Amino acid sequence: MPRRSRDENAPRTEGELRSAAPNDPEAWPLLVAFDLDYTLWDLWIDTHISPPLRRKGDVLNQLIDRRGQTLEFYPEVPSLLAELKERRIHVAAASRTSAVDLAKEALGMLLLPGPSGEHVRAITYFNSMEIYPSENSNQCLIVLHT
Repeated sequence: MPRRSRDENAPRTEGELRSAAPNDPEAWPLLVAFDLDYTLWDLWIDTHISPPLRRKGDVLNQLIDRRGQTLEFYPEVPSLLAELKERRIHVAAASRTSAVDLAKEALGMLLLPGPSGEHVRAITYFNSMEIYPSENSNQCLIVLHT
């Protein structure tokens, strides 16, 4: 959903984009929805990961399954999630997987750096989660109505 220009009466030609400074609150979306598999991490959780998951102490952004397979966000994801939270942008997970509980468990176990240097669980960066064994388009509709 696009944000309105501050000057709603200013004439615009169709397709014209307004420029915005990075600190302009209108330069940021109201909601960002992420798929999990091959968007936030580089695998399909329902086919590549075998429970149980474990974390070695307070290691950041890494879990290990029973076969030794690692599960971690892409390197840019933790800082992106932190930036979105700092800007108070609604963050949603909208993902199709047959391993619903495992995906939620992974988000609850993954530790990320917090704003003050403390460790926080990845799940705390998400305002909404629609993780089901069905099509993503249906989930996005649910997220948008919450």
